[in-house]
Amino acid sequence: GKYRTLVESTTDSIYVVDEDCNYMLMNEKYLSRHGLTKDEIKGKTYGEFHSKKETKDFAKKIKEIFETGKSLSYEYRSQSDGRYFFRTLSYAEELDGKIASVTVISKDITDLKQAEAALRFSNEDLQKAHNQRKILSKRLIDRLEKDRQQTAMELHDHIGQTLISLKMSLEIAHGKLTPGQTEVEEQLTTAKERALQALKDVKKISLGLRPSTIDTLGLVPSLRELFNEIQKQTDIEINFFSRMIPKQIENARKSHSARRWPQH
Repeated sequence: GKYRTLVESTTDSIYVVDEDCNYMLMNEKYLSRHGLTKDEIKGKTYGEFHSKKETKDFAKKIKEIFETGKSLSYEYRSQSDGRYFFRTLSYAEELDGKIASVTVISKDITDLKQAEAALRFSNEDLQKAHNQRKILSKRLIDRLEKDRQQTAMELHDHIGQTLISLKMSLEIAHGKLTPGQTEVEEQLTTAKERALQALKDVKKISLGLRPSTIDTLGLVPSLRELFNEIQKQTDIEINFFSRMIPKQIENARKSHSARRWPQH
């Protein structure tokens, strides 16, 4: 009647087995999936159309339902064609309340599983790309830092030394002037002042690119030198307590919400 029409109209495979996994009923969808007719499957068991492992697992679940009286659902992958199914096993009782059979509704979820796998692979690819970008970013930062350090060293070691040599030469020339060479003295004085200013500019640029004391003496001496330079150039008074640095870092580490903290 209506139940039979519903069973045959669904796209799910539906079949009924007894306690020994003998087929009692099945719809056309289940038959067509296995390429069988009702006459060919009549009187047959589940094990005659499935592997030993599949049969063992299925029989175990049927036994569990008969013993506990509880329905169950699970995912299943067919060993014959590799397709995925979501099975729902529910029992039917006789008039005396005893379980007579188990109805299996098997829904093909292969497309869903493939979509999930594609999404998972896509997420993995995105994560790999993200990790790769992080690696490249770090390499770029390291490269830029190396270039900054190299440029700072070249400014300090080469141009800086050249300017110092120029300043000394100007001072020597200034010392050899004879009385009355006022115009030459003024020119030498101006040139010496420009050389001195250029030397200060080179030192400032070099320190801005990378303080040399970080590599040679460490963080604290570098900070102390930086603060001294700031005080020389401005009216700001800076009190630097280096012993507070480890404590500040430890406090920040313990506080998960801390993103910034004051420097002392």
